[in-house]
This record gives sequence, structure tokens and C-alpha cells, in this order.
Amino acid sequence: MATKKIIRIGLVGYGFMGRTHSNAYNRISDFFPD
Repeated sequence: MATKKIIRIGLVGYGFMGRTHSNAYNRISDFFPD
């Protein structure tokens, strides 16, 4: 398994949309494994 490239991000926003975008960012590798 290839090592993941580390990138630094900042999340702006709180509440529902912040949580939603954070969840999407964490799950992106499920859809784009490269």
C-alpha cells in the first residue's frame, strides 16, 4: 500500500456545514483511492 501524501488544510465554518465538509474530506479516499 502506498503511503499517503500529507497536505495541510484549514477548515472555515462551524456547525452542520463544517461537519459535513470535514466528513467529506476524510472520506475522499473511499471514492478516489489514488
